Amino acid sequence: MALAQTSMFSTKLKLDTPLPIMLANNNFLKWTDSNSDKCLPVFVSLKTDPKGFIIYWRDWNKISDFLEISCIRDVKTGKYASVPKDGNSKEVLFAGKSTGSIQDRTMSIYYGSDFCSIQIINFVSVAENAVDIIKSWSNFLFKCITNQRMHNLSPWENLIKLRSCLLYGRGVMDNKSHEFKLPVKTLVSALVSNGKSSESERNNVTAALHSLGLPSGKNDLIDEKNFSIEKFFRLIVTLTSTRDIDTIFLNYATKSKQYLNVEKFEQFLNKEQRDPSLNELLFPFYSAQKTTELINKFEIDDSFRKKKKLSTEGLLRYLMDFENEIIEPKKYELQEHEMNQPLSHYFINSSHNTYLTGHQLTGKSDAEMYRQVLLSGCRCIELDCHEDDSSDEPIITHGRTLCTKIFFYEAINAINESAFKTSPYPVLLSFENYCGKRMQEKMVKYLKEILGDKLLIDPLPEYPLKPGVALPTPEDLKYKVLVKFRKKPSEKLQTNVNRSGNGQGLVRSNVEQNNEKSVTVINGELNQEIELPRMESVASNSDSSDSEKEDALYKKPVGVYLSSISESSGNQEVPINEMAQLVNYLQPATFRSFEIAQRKNRCYEMFSFVETTAFNLHKEKSSEFINYNKRQFSRIYPKGTRISSDNFIPQVFVFFFIFK
Repeated sequence: MALAQTSMFSTKLKLDTPLPIMLANNNFLKWTDSNSDKCLPVFVSLKTDPKGFIIYWRDWNKISDFLEISCIRDVKTGKYASVPKDGNSKEVLFAGKSTGSIQDRTMSIYYGSDFCSIQIINFVSVAENAVDIIKSWSNFLFKCITNQRMHNLSPWENLIKLRSCLLYGRGVMDNKSHEFKLPVKTLVSALVSNGKSSESERNNVTAALHSLGLPSGKNDLIDEKNFSIEKFFRLIVTLTSTRDIDTIFLNYATKSKQYLNVEKFEQFLNKEQRDPSLNELLFPFYSAQKTTELINKFEIDDSFRKKKKLSTEGLLRYLMDFENEIIEPKKYELQEHEMNQPLSHYFINSSHNTYLTGHQLTGKSDAEMYRQVLLSGCRCIELDCHEDDSSDEPIITHGRTLCTKIFFYEAINAINESAFKTSPYPVLLSFENYCGKRMQEKMVKYLKEILGDKLLIDPLPEYPLKPGVALPTPEDLKYKVLVKFRKKPSEKLQTNVNRSGNGQGLVRSNVEQNNEKSVTVINGELNQEIELPRMESVASNSDSSDSEKEDALYKKPVGVYLSSISESSGNQEVPINEMAQLVNYLQPATFRSFEIAQRKNRCYEMFSFVETTAFNLHKEKSSEFINYNKRQFSRIYPKGTRISSDNFIPQVFVFFFIFK
C-alpha cells in the first residue's frame, strides 16, 4: 500500500535540471592527488547526463569515467578549493587565456561512500570565462547534493541513473556522430553476477537482447538512440521475475485478457493503493478521469495507451514511480513553521568523538570529520581538548589512548567553513576540557577570531538566563554557534586503598560549611579520584522542606552518584573566566534527581547520561524523564565498551526528547 496521492500535493522537492552549459562539452584540467607534492593534470571534457544523475568526463585518449552526484559530499571553490603543492603543476594549471586566480577557477569535489573514505577530485576551467563556469558548476552540484530528492530516488529514477552510468560512464563515443554507444560485453558484465551460474546468466542476457531487437554479439555496440530507457526497462523486466506483480494483475484483469481497463485499474487504486486512514475530503478516491491520466502517463505501449488499457509493464512502471512513493513527499522537506518551539523540543542530530575516523583507542583523528558530519546535517559535535607536549597549541584527541591528534584551530576552521552550508540552524559545540589556563586562553582566542559573529556569547534579550524562562527556538538561533562547557569545577571523590576483612565498602561523609560534599570510600583495592558534584546552596526563597529533601539525597548510596556522573566530568581542568563567559544556554550540570531539576526550573542547564543510566531512568522514571526533556536538554553518550565506534539505537530515546 502506498500513500496514493489523489490530490495535487505541495512539495518543493523536485530534481534539479542541468543547465545547458553542463550538457555541452566543457574543457577542464583534472587532477586528483592533492595530498602529494606532485600531481599530473589531464585535459578532459566534463558533462552531466540529461537528467543530472552523474557527471562524466573523457580525456584526449578517449578514456571515460564518471561519478554519481549522490556520492558527492561537498563542492568547494574560491579560497576553499584545493591547489597543487607542486610548482610545475601550478604553471600548467595557470596556462591558457583564463582570468582569475587558480582557486577561483578550481572546483574541488569531495566524494566517498562514507565520512571516513573521502577522496578529492579537482577540475580547473581553462575557458576565458572560467570563473563564471566554475560558479555555475559548483552551485548546481551543491544544490543537487543538498536536495533530499537526490537521495530518495524512486526505483524508476534509479533505473534511469543506471542507464546513464552504463552509457555515458562506460560507453564509447562515435567520432563521426558524437553519440555514445554501449558495448554489449560491458552491458552483459554489469547484469551478470560472478559465480557458477554466470555463463547461464550471460546466455539469458544475450537472448533477452536478441528478443528486444538489440545487438547481442560479443563485440557489438548498442546505439544511444536504440538504448532508450523504455528498452532498458523491458530488458530488466525480461531478466527478472515479476510473479508478485503478475498475481496482483491477474486478480483485477478481465478474464482471458492481459490488461486492466479504466474501471479495473480504478478499483485496484482505491482498494490496494489508497491509505484508508486518509481524509476523504483532502485525499478523495481515485476517479475515472484521474485513472485515465495515470494510464496515459505510465503505459509504455502506444497501442494500449490509445485504447485506455494498462499492461503488466504499465502497472509495474506506475509502481516504480515517485508518485507511488509510500512516504508522503513533503515529509522529506523541512517544515520551517515547525521550527518555532523551544530548542529542547527537538531531537538533535549529534556526534560523539566527532574527530575520530575509526577505532576509539587506536583511530585516526581528522579535521575533515567535522566538515563531513556538519554537511550531513549533524548539529551537535564534540571537541576533546588537551595540551600537547610537542607544541604550544591546544589539540583535540581521545585522551589516554593511541589515537592521533589534530590542532584545535584546525577543527574550528573546519566548523566555521561547513557549519551552515546545508542548514541554517544552530550548531552546538560540546567541549571536554583538559587544558590549563594558557591553552584555554588560546582556545577562546581561536573561537572568537575564527567564528566571529557566529559565536553566541551573550544570551538573547528575549530569553534571559533565569528560572522558568524557556530556551530560544531554532529560528531565533539561526546561524549561531553555541558552546557547551562545564562552567563550575566539581569537587573530587577520593577513593583510597584500605582492605577490610569482609571486603565490603564503607562510606564516610561530612557536610562542609560551604555545602560541598567530602566523601571517602573504602572499598577493595581501588585508588583513584572520582568527581562528585558540587552541592549548590539552596535559594533564599526555598522553604525548609525543600532544603531537607535536597540534603536527603546525599544519604543515598554513593553508587547512585557514580552511575549518574558524566564521562565528561572526570579530571577536567578548571575553566578560566573568559571560557566560562562563552557558555549560555548549554550549561552542564550534575544530575541528582528530576524533582530537584523541576524545582530549580533552569532550562539552560543540561544533564549528560551514559546510555545504560539513561535506559534505566527510561524504565524506572519514564514520565519524569519526559517532563524533564520538555523543559531541558539531555545528552546521551555511548558506553565505554563501544571501542569500535558502533552506536546505540537512538530510537529508544527519541520518544523522550533526548539528543545524542
